Order: sequence, then C-alpha cells, then structure tokens
Amino acid sequence: GKYTECRVEGQDHVRDKVYEWLEPKICAGGEALPPTDPNKPCPNCGPGMRQGEGGACVPCAPGTYTSDPSEACLECPAGS
Repeated sequence: GKYTECRVEGQDHVRDKVYEWLEPKICAGGEALPPTDPNKPCPNCGPGMRQGEGGACVPCAPGTYTSDPSEACLECPAGS
C-alpha cells in the first residue's frame, strides 16, 4: 500500500494507507484489494525539521532550529 499526505485530525497528524492495483493490471478477477486503513500516525520529523501545513515535515530555514517538530523554528543562538 501507499500513504496519503499527512493531515491534521484534532491534535494528531494522520494519514491513510490505501491500496491500488499496479498498472498494467494483467489479471482479471482474483483477490479484492484490502480496504483503506485510515488515520495511521504520521512519522515523526527528524532533526531540523518541523511539521508544516497538513502535517508534512519541512526543513527549518538556514540559521534556525527546532527541538519539537510541532513548534515553530527558532533562531540559532549567536556563535553556534
């Protein structure tokens, strides 16, 4: 399966796992696809990243950082 883009649901960032046939579909009949698996948690953002609009991880601008991906990026201390 593949995942949809992250979105905000209440205070959580979630995405759905969806299944689709690979193209070209060369077999007729066969197994049914599994149903969509909704509201899977989004992965945590790595260092220097924050959760942007829709919950996607985006990098902090040069000269800024964050230790909490749900918070805004802050300016780096002078001399660091």
